[in-house]
Parts: sequence; structure tokens; C-alpha cells
Amino acid sequence: MAADYVLDPSPPSERPNGNAGREFGIEDDCPWFKGLNVYMTAVAGGTLAAAESLIDGSANVAIAWDGGRHHAQKSSASGFCYVADVPLAIMRLKKAKMIPRPRIMYLDFDLHWSDGVSKPFSKQRPPSRILTLSIHHSSPGFFPTDQLAQLTPEDTADPYTLSIPLAGGASAPTFASIWTSVESIKEAFKPDFVVVQCGVDGLAGDPMAIWNWSLPVEDQGSLGWCVQNVLNWDLKTLLLGGGGYHSANAARAWAYLTLLAVGKQPKADMPIPEHGSWPRYAPSFTMEIEKGNMRDENQQDYLQMMLVGYALGRVAGRVSVYPIETIVTFFVLTTLAYFHVLSAIKHSHFFTPIHSPTNPLLATYTLNKQWSLTTSTKLQPTAEIVQLQLSIPGHYPTLQTQIIDDILETRSNKYSSVCYRYNNSCLSSVRPEAYSFAFDPKAGGARAFIHGLSAASLSEEHDGTRFEVVRQSESIADMRSGKWVAYAGRALVLRFWSLAKNADSADIVVVLLGYLFMHLTFFKLFVSLRKLGSNFWLAFCVLISSCFAFILALPLANYLDIPVDPIALSEALPFLVITIGFDKPLQLARAVFHHPNFLAGSTPTNNGLTAVPASQVVTDAIRQTGPNVLRDYAIEVAVLSLGAISGISGLKEFCAFAAVVVTVDAISMFTLYVAVLNIMVEVKRIKQTRLGLSVPPSPSGLNTSAISWRTRLLGSKGSESIPPSITTKPEHPLARLKLLLLASFVALHALNLCTTLAPDTVIARRKAPSSIVSDPTEPSSRRGLTYSTVNLSSSSLAPMLQKVVEESAANNELVVKINAPVQIRVLLPGDSETQSPFGDDPETFSSPKPSRRDSPDRLESFMTSWTTLVSDPILSKWIVVALAVSVFLNGYLLRGLGSSSLLQQQQAQKAETQLTIPEKKGPSAAAVESKRVEDESRPAAASVPVPSRVENHSPLAERTLTIPQVVAAFEEQVAEEAIEPPRRDENMPCRPLEECIQIFESSPSGIRELNNEEIILLAQEGKIAAYALEKLLADFERAVIIRRALISRASATKTLETSDIPLKDYDYSRVMGACCENVIGYMPIPLGIAGPLRIDGKLYPIPMATAEGTLVASTSRGCKALNVGGGVTTVITQDAMTRGPVVDFPNVTEAARAKRWVDSPQGATILRDAFDSTSRFARMQSLRCALAGRTLYIRFATSTGDAMGMNMISKGVEKALAVMLEQFPQMNILALSGNYCTDKKPAAINWIEGRGKSVVAEAVIPGKVVKSVLKTTVADLCNLNNKKNLIGSAMAGSIGGFNAHASNILTAIFLATGQDPAQNVESSNCITLMEPTNGGEDLLMTCSMPSIEVGTVGGGTVLAPQAAVLEMLGIQGANSQSPGHNARKLARIIVASVMAGELSLMSALAAGHLIRAHISLNRSAPPTPGGGHAPFPPLASRPETPAPFKMLPPPGSKAANALASGALPSSLLPTRPSLLGSPLRTTFREESKE
Repeated sequence: MAADYVLDPSPPSERPNGNAGREFGIEDDCPWFKGLNVYMTAVAGGTLAAAESLIDGSANVAIAWDGGRHHAQKSSASGFCYVADVPLAIMRLKKAKMIPRPRIMYLDFDLHWSDGVSKPFSKQRPPSRILTLSIHHSSPGFFPTDQLAQLTPEDTADPYTLSIPLAGGASAPTFASIWTSVESIKEAFKPDFVVVQCGVDGLAGDPMAIWNWSLPVEDQGSLGWCVQNVLNWDLKTLLLGGGGYHSANAARAWAYLTLLAVGKQPKADMPIPEHGSWPRYAPSFTMEIEKGNMRDENQQDYLQMMLVGYALGRVAGRVSVYPIETIVTFFVLTTLAYFHVLSAIKHSHFFTPIHSPTNPLLATYTLNKQWSLTTSTKLQPTAEIVQLQLSIPGHYPTLQTQIIDDILETRSNKYSSVCYRYNNSCLSSVRPEAYSFAFDPKAGGARAFIHGLSAASLSEEHDGTRFEVVRQSESIADMRSGKWVAYAGRALVLRFWSLAKNADSADIVVVLLGYLFMHLTFFKLFVSLRKLGSNFWLAFCVLISSCFAFILALPLANYLDIPVDPIALSEALPFLVITIGFDKPLQLARAVFHHPNFLAGSTPTNNGLTAVPASQVVTDAIRQTGPNVLRDYAIEVAVLSLGAISGISGLKEFCAFAAVVVTVDAISMFTLYVAVLNIMVEVKRIKQTRLGLSVPPSPSGLNTSAISWRTRLLGSKGSESIPPSITTKPEHPLARLKLLLLASFVALHALNLCTTLAPDTVIARRKAPSSIVSDPTEPSSRRGLTYSTVNLSSSSLAPMLQKVVEESAANNELVVKINAPVQIRVLLPGDSETQSPFGDDPETFSSPKPSRRDSPDRLESFMTSWTTLVSDPILSKWIVVALAVSVFLNGYLLRGLGSSSLLQQQQAQKAETQLTIPEKKGPSAAAVESKRVEDESRPAAASVPVPSRVENHSPLAERTLTIPQVVAAFEEQVAEEAIEPPRRDENMPCRPLEECIQIFESSPSGIRELNNEEIILLAQEGKIAAYALEKLLADFERAVIIRRALISRASATKTLETSDIPLKDYDYSRVMGACCENVIGYMPIPLGIAGPLRIDGKLYPIPMATAEGTLVASTSRGCKALNVGGGVTTVITQDAMTRGPVVDFPNVTEAARAKRWVDSPQGATILRDAFDSTSRFARMQSLRCALAGRTLYIRFATSTGDAMGMNMISKGVEKALAVMLEQFPQMNILALSGNYCTDKKPAAINWIEGRGKSVVAEAVIPGKVVKSVLKTTVADLCNLNNKKNLIGSAMAGSIGGFNAHASNILTAIFLATGQDPAQNVESSNCITLMEPTNGGEDLLMTCSMPSIEVGTVGGGTVLAPQAAVLEMLGIQGANSQSPGHNARKLARIIVASVMAGELSLMSALAAGHLIRAHISLNRSAPPTPGGGHAPFPPLASRPETPAPFKMLPPPGSKAANALASGALPSSLLPTRPSLLGSPLRTTFREESKE
């Protein structure tokens, strides 16, 4: 197909398939031109001839400078390349028999990546005999874009498709530095043939102005030097041309390389001989190409950074493929880390820095023979001591007996079995002020004793002295409900308040300034991202990413034994935030938002570049900015590591923790933040698609007086969405201030110039061990709060500790666990119970006051229940799983929208040009405007001059092609055809048939010399086919005139030639090959406008082409009623055109196996890939199979953009079936359409599954409007809709016909907008529902149409009148910003219009106005036979239909005889009951009275 098209010498406008050029890439930068067929043959033939000379041994080096068209694809042109001559030459070399299994190495030196060569030979089965290596320029959006164009990784799965991308300004030293890699590749591959593409668009002076490459062989790394090195390999070499937009430099370079190939030494000062193009070589007129002064960006650090960027790009690429999964994974990990941190906070000693009344302490006996207290929980105690302290010392025999006999000694637990023994007896001490008991920690008796004591009711002494166990305050770690959060917060406030009161004012000012600037940093982040176009969410995600990194770093620091001091963290955290800041995520976000394909090429600012996936946009940004970001992270970690090893207590702990935070933040940056950016790009594209937004202009030209306060404060949204100019900005003073603050913080800590909010100075903390827990023996004045402590030297405790030392007699360290003393209040007779002898400090012994209410507070109850759920080991995991599933489901929904958005944007560039068809003369204004839009929307690359036709380029070999002679002959032929022969006057008599035949056969244009009658004569004699008149005459209107005459003179009436069917002033060029054949004119249909109708908040006129009276008026009435209620709201539920081929199999087993394969994910993926490869627009969405015997029906559902798309789908289905045939060789393809689609036939599958656009419309009509405008009531309408549209249609067995007259309105709009009217069969499937709402006062109406088949591209939409109607609606052609949007909008308009028509007709039926309206608007003239509207006898010319048998009189009766004679008296006719209550009968009576 492609070869037939391009080898046809006739212009596309003269071909039946003239529009097919778009399918083969003949558009934009590869337009059709005269001589294209000869040019392509010469290019391909020259390259193949050069390859052949290498095979037969006639040459070791062959040249085809006009070859090297490395962008052309197998069946389409691209990038100024019309024919894929390089793959043809490589395949020919591969089949060479002179060398067994030859290896071919392809080396590409062009500025652009060799997609037309590298991609066809990629993913070969190893070992491959073809290796491609492309050295090219790479930058975001640079043509062509592909993953293969990036740096080839070391662990690639395809080591035979290699790429080395270079940055701008690449010069000879850069190529010299990478040439060792080229040599290594050659040595490893060991090729037999080398094909070199010598592109010259990278030379200095080329209009592309990207590289700074030189030519002379003396320059190491120059183009000549590289080619000379290839020639030195002494292999059979094929030199091809390539890109180059400076004609003189291209000729110089290829002539220079030709001299190298023949073994001569070229010189730069060689003069160029004079010839026709000699002035182009000014001013030197020599072989010299002036050197450029462009800066080479490919320095050694860049090459290293490129490797780093590629590694980061690979990570980002993986993340970009699974963004939702990455976010969910990070969220789950952070949630688990949060639970871990929450537990650590709850059990930390920060909230109870001194000994809590309920927290036990450990007394350690070190080698220096001294006891000391510690709060560490990692030491294993030797003994455990419980003390009972009496508020009033004394001898209390009853209390002592009860404690020892009843509490300490129980039936199930004897004290002797759990006590700590000294000299084989239990160690205890009973003194007037305290009772002390020692327990064995392994036996666990101490906890049982304390529990029993707290639950016991102590007996009175004989003198009335009473005892009470003072309830100890519950520690935060022991709390089991959510109230611990409130107590922890209270303890935190008290702790910091106590520290602040003892701090200097200067210290507080420094810390407050840090927090102030930290919040200013947050504000700056929001402002900066707002300028990029994101109001809130992106900045919020940046903060969330940093918070996630901070939370994940906390358990990691705990694992690394890095102490985290909350006090030091609160001091230094703001300085860390304002110093590191958010420049790195801003830099990455700016690179993404400034990417040329950020909005997938849907806006005029993208220079027409091809759309790329969002993942590619983010990956490109990572490769561009990632190395610098990673370098900044590395520097920050290095600086913090220096602080960690500084030895300054407090500073070293924080720096170590900060280094961990920064490291985790770097990981989060290239994973979580990359995933967020992917979703942000998709969301931006969706908004661009739905809202039709363009890139906002720069705010520099705005009137400052009109700018709101919000804009003045936050800046203009999107003001930086366009990349800024290259001008450098002055350094902001805030950055310098941040640096000074950080330096001040470090210096103040290092030199001990301030104490900040810590309990000690820096020097004191440096001498002390690094720990967040202070010494419990520290004086209370230093601690700020008073707590009960354990006195190791007390008279009751010291002897016991000494006995433990004596009992152990070991040299190792002793540890004794001392529980919090249990306080026993002694109440003497007459003492008050309200006063505590132990003091009034609530922090000491007072327990938290319970609520005055019997039930706990609601908030406390909620926190308690939630904490219980979270702390449960099973429920907590299920909560995380449920949250992950929820996020996954929402993510997949967003990905579907993003995929739909990306698919629509990929269709934009080509679909918007499908309305313009080349015409020979007299283009209409619409065509001229469409052509102008095409020119403005072409890619920027198209502005580069198209390569001129080659005149004297041939391979440097013994076998050459005589291209100049072929071109000269072709030019002579074109010159002869350009002269239009004179046409014979129509008034002159017709010449004889023989003479007309001789003139016709004399030349291809001879028929144009004949007049119309002579051409009619030739057609009547069979010398000319009537259907080929347009192609022969090249005059469409004349062909229509002649065809009308032929048909008219061959008909019985012979009236067509002079009939009223119009033919003049019509653009038939749009019809030929697209809409109709054997054209004899055009059929005007009245076009009316109903409405306007408010649809989704916007007013639209409703165009209706119809010959039925009252239809437009009735629809207008419905529009009026709908508008009063607020208009119509529509939703698109599906957009998928279908095609259902039918295939046969030899048996049902094979057919069932094929069905399982198609239904499987593997088979569906293979078919989808094959289908999608046939078009840049059609994308398969789903498959549905049905098996009938051994016949399989497959229903393909695909998206087609703004085209209705039947031809597009058929092409894809054909390719998919061909691929399926490879899997099932016994399959027999019966037809591409097996009526399983189903097209233009009523079918339940269209009603159930949908076809084309599935739309649902909804409206609410106020009850007063129903009465005033529609002249009926809500109840009557709902009742009639139920009985007529629902029950009546069901009684008739209707499929999709649950409506009044949806086909009426739909067909009228179809005719007005150029749709296929035959598709109204399935498109008019509709169900109309009505129900009362708002308490029965108003009417709720919906219309659901699941199979509307429309398009705004192709078919009848190319006709000028229909295109004008679509333009009036604002939906002509393809939507440049969101492909498919125009077609969907047309479907919405149709459904809303159907609703208006349904509402009006149903109201007329309910009110009985239908017949009156039709009589007044549609049946007024001319009057029907019989006069007026009164009953009239049947026409004599038509037989009378007999009445039903039950109405006929009995045979033989007088009535029967009278009926036979035609004289039946009216009195004998059977009577029927009158319809007194019928509105229709009333209408008839009123009309008869009139």
C-alpha cells in the first residue's frame, strides 16, 4: 500500500485515495512533491547498489551520500526521510554469501538519534549479527524521543542496540574521549561490514546550532578523524550521507570524506571550482569550514554526571511506571515507622526525665565500690527491693502482721519461695519508718506483692489508728488509653517551660528567629510552586515527603544507636530546614514543568513536539537535574558527617541524626517525590484536556492596579510555567542570611557562648556521657520540677544493699532493681483525711483526677478506642492493609484517567489536519482557514528546508546509476503535462467517433480537448468509464455535468439532465474519494436551528436538517422548558467504537482454545500491541468473544479520537487477526465484520455493551414550567412515559426503543453535521425516564443513549456546509488540546437535544396538542383530495381493505348482499363506543367544529 502510494507519479488530489498520504507520513516535514517516486527510487537504489559493490568485491569502500535516511520507517516517512534505505542495505549485506554469517556494524554520527535503524534491529535474539551504535545529541523533547536513545546501561538486555547521547556544543575533543569506547565495541563485535552514517548537521555553522564539531582530519576527534579511523579498520565500509541543513557545508564535508575514502589527503584551502551553486560557498570559496566558538558542555564532569543521571533516570523510570504503588509503599513504611516512633515516645524518659513514682530504678555497684542510680532498662538485676514508707514512723503490730502474714505470705505464693536470700534466709528489713523486702527477680514475686498490697484493705490498730495505701500516679508508659497523649503534651509543655525560665533572653531570640525563618521557608516554597502553576498540592507533597523522611529516619537512628535529644532537636531543626531548604525539589519540579512536552504537545508553546508519556517527562527531568541534586545531597551529608565526628556533645548527636534524615530525604526525593510528580503531570494534562486551559501569560504585562492582594502576596500562578530567560538573577540576601544563622548556631555551640534551652552548657554536656536521660540524683533546682527520689543511703535501704554486696562476693558489677516506694498514709485518731503528709505537689504522688461525670469524655473515649485498635497486633495490620487497598484503587482510577488523557493528546497533532484535502482550484474559505491552522501547528523542525533533489550523487563504485538522465526525462514529461490543451467550444458540432477516439488516445490530456458532447459520445460507446470522469478531466464540476447527461439520456424519463437537482457552486473536491461516487449533484435539505439549549452550563444552538414540519419548533419548545430549569447535565460513560470479525476453526476444540487465548492477558496483550501498531490514534480498549459452534466472533472495542473511526479500526483488526493467525494456523478469517459489532442494524449488544459514545443526560424541569410552557402536569407526563415509552415498548419487544422519537432529533442532527445517517439505527437507542421530584412538584427527566456513533473528522464532516455547522458549534475537526473532545461534545449535544424533543412530544401527547400542531404546521398545503380535513371516501384507484371478519355481516344476509353491491346502509354498520373522556376525541371534535 505505501509503495503503491509513493510510486504513483500523479498528485494526491487526482487520486481516489489521495488522503491516504497521512497514513504513510506524507505530511508536515515529509510533504509530497513532484518527482517523489523517482527520488525515492534513486535514494534506495543508490544505497543498495553501493552495498552490492561491497558484496561482489568490486569495492572495499562504497559511498552513497544521498542515502542514510535513518528516520524513515518501514511503511511511513519521518523527519525528512522518505525511504528506509539503511535497513535495506543492512539486510542486503546480511544475506551476502561471500562471508559465512556476516556481522554488520552500523555507526551513526548524526545529530539526531537513528530511530529508523536502531529500533527495527533492537531486541534481536542473541547472538545478533547486526549492531547499531548511535552517537547523537540528547535533550528533553529533542527529536526523536525514545528510551533507546538514552545512554545504554551496562546490564542492558539488548547489547546490540547502543547509544551515546551527548550534550550541546559537542566538539572534536569530546568525540576523541569517547572513541576508545567505539574501538572497544568494534573489537568485541568483530564486524565484517561497517555502515557509517555521516551526518553533517553537527558541524559548526549548521543552522541547528547544537554541536560544534569540526571536519579536518588533523583535529583529533573531528568528523574526518573519526571516518579515517573507521577506514583504518580495513573492513568493507559503506559510507552514507545524513542530516545537514547548510548545503555548502554538506557538500564540503562529503567531498572531503570522499577524498579520504579514495586515499587522498584533503586540504582545507583547496579551492572550489566555479559551477552553478558557486556563490553559496562565499566568502572563502574553499573546502574550509569555519570553526565555531560554542562552549562544549561535554566535559569530563558532565560525562560522569551523565552516568549518574542515567542511573537516577533508571530509578525514576521504574518509579514512573508504578507511581501509585511507590506512594502506597512509602505510606505503609511511614505508617509502620510512625507506630514505632509513637511507641518509643510513649516509653521514653523525656516526659519523665526524673524518677517517676511508678518507674523502678536500677542501683548499680561499680568496681569503685559505690552505688549509683540509672534508668537503663537493659541491665539484668541481681535482686529486687520493694519499700513501704510510713508517713508517721512507729510500731504498728497489726499492720506489720497483716503485711507479712496476709499479703506477703499467701496460700499460692510463699515469700520464702520468691525472696532474695542472704545467709540462707530471706533478706528483709522492718524499721519504724519503712518496711523493705528483697525478691528474686527471676521469681517475679515483687509485682504480685505490690499488686496485692494496692488491692488490700488495711486493718486498724487497737487504738483506732488507720492506714491507707496512697495510690501512685500512673506513668505515661503504663497508660493503656489515649489519654497518655494529653499527659505527654502537658509534660512536654512543663519541661520546656521550666527550661525556658532558666535560659537567657538572647538564646530564646536566636531560637525564635530560627523558627520564624523556617516558616518563611515554607511560605517561599508555596510561592515558588505557585509560580510554576500549583497552588497547594505540590508544595504540600514536598512537605509530606520531607516529613515522611523525618519519621523514617527516627527508627533508623534508633537502630544505629544515634541518641535523639528532643531539646537539641528543637533547637537545631529550624536551622537545618532553612539551611538545606527546598531548593532541590523546586529544581526538579521546575525541570518537569519546563519540559517541552509537559502538557504532551497540546499547547502552542511546545513548538509542535511529539507528545511523550508523563513518565518520560519526569525521567528526562531527573536525568537533567538529578546529578546536581544528588551532588548537593552528598555535600550536605559530608558536612553533617564532619559535625558528627567533631566530638562536641549535643552537636555531634544532632549532626549524625541530621545526616540520616538528609540521606532518607534523598531516597524519598528520587522515589516518592518522583511518583508525585508523575501524578502531577497526569493531573495537569487532565485539567488541560477538560478545561481547555492554555499556558498562562507572564504577569509582566499585567496592570498592577487590577492585581488582587492574593496575587501580590503569592505571585501570579503559573508565571514560571514558561522557562525563564538565560539572564542571571542576583543572589537573594535571604540565602546569605540563612548561611549566617547556621554559622552562628555552630559557633555558639562550639565556643559555649550561649546555653540555649538545655539544662547544661555545651562544655558541661561534653564532659557528661551522651544521653538524653539526666542523672536521677541531680538536684531538683537544676531539673525545674520536684520528684520523689530513692535515697540509697537511707537507714532502711543501705543495710540491705550492703548485704547484697556481701552475698554476691563477685568482682563483676552488681545491679539491684529498686521499685518505687509504696506510700502508706498513717491516720491517727481524729486526723483529717484531706491533707497528704507527703506534700501537695501534684506531680509527686497525686493521681490524675478522674472526670466528674460517671462516663468518660467523648474525646477521651474515642482516643482510647482508637489507641486500642492501633496497638492491637492484628487489627493494626489490617488497618494498614485496608488503607493500602484504598489508595491502590484510587491510584488505578487516576492512572486510567491519565492514560486516557495521554492517548487523547497523542492523537492531536495528526487528527487536527484531517479536514484539509488538497484541491486543484478554487479552495473555499474553510479550506484556506484549515490549511492555515495546519501550517501554524506543524513542528518547528518543519521550518528547516526540505532537502533538494539530488542531481549528481551516485555511489563511488563501478556500478553506478544514471540518475541525471532519469531526472531530465522526468522534468521534460512534467513540462509537457504542465501545458493545458485548448478545449473545444461547446457550441461547435460533435466530431465523429473515430476522430474523438484518436484525440482521446493521442495523449493523457487529449480528452480535455473534447467538448462535453464528444465526451458523452465516448462514454456511451464504452470508451470512457463514467466513474472515472473526475480523474480524466481533472474538473469535478464538468464531470458531474457529463455524468448527469449520460444517466439522463439512458433513463426512461430523460429528465435528470434538466432537473432541479443543483450541481453548481459546490466543492466536489471534498466529496471525491471520501463521501460519494458517481456524483450527479447535491441534495439540499432545509436546515433549522432549535434552541439554544444550555448543556453543561453553556448555550448551544441545535442544528437540525429535516423535512418534517413541527420537529424544529417542538424541539425549541423543549429547549425553552429545559433552560428554565437550569439546562441539561450530561456525562460520558464510555467511548469505544467496535468491530467484530468472524473466524472459523476446523473443530470446536481449536475454537475454544482460541477463545481462551483471546480472553487471557497474554493473548489480549499480543492483539493489543498488533492493533495499536497500525495507527497513531486508534488504541484497543477491550475484547469480547462469543463462540457459536466452531465459529468465533471477536468484538474489538477501541478509542478513535475525534473520528468515528470505522476504517481506522478495520485496519487494526486486520493486523491483529494476522498476528492471531500465526498462533492458530488453522484459523480461517471469514470476514472483518461478522455482524457482532453491530453496525447499522438493531442489536441487543449495542444496547447492553454500548458502541461509540455512551451518554446519559439529566434535567429537572420546574412544575410551573411544565404547566405554563408544556401545558400539562408532572403526574400526567410521568404516567404517560411509563405506559408509552416503557410498557408500550416492552409490549412491542423493542430493543433500545424505550423513547418517543429519539431517532427524529438524532437523524436531523446527523444530516446537519455530516454523520452517517444509516447509523441512526443503533445511535438512536434511547431510554427516556421521568419521575416526580422535590415532593412531586418538579419533573426529573433522564435520557440514556449507549451507542451514539459520531465523529468530527472524516466522512461527511469534510463537506463545507457540514463543516460550517460543526464550526458554529465550536467542534469542527480534531480538538488540538484534547483529541476526542469534539466528538464527545457532539454526542452530548445530541443527547441533550433528544431530551428536548422527547419532553416536547410527550407533553403534546399528554395535553392532546399533537394533531393540532401537525395540521397547522405540516399539513396545511396543498389540501389533500376530498377537500379540507373532513372524512373522505377512499380513492377509486386504491383497493379497499376489508374490515376484520368479526365486523362483517353473516353471509347471505341483507347486509352482506348490500355490502357486496356497495350500498350498505349506514344504519346497518356496526357501532363503536364513543371516546368521551379521550383528549384525542375532544381534539377531533374541536377541529371538526372549526
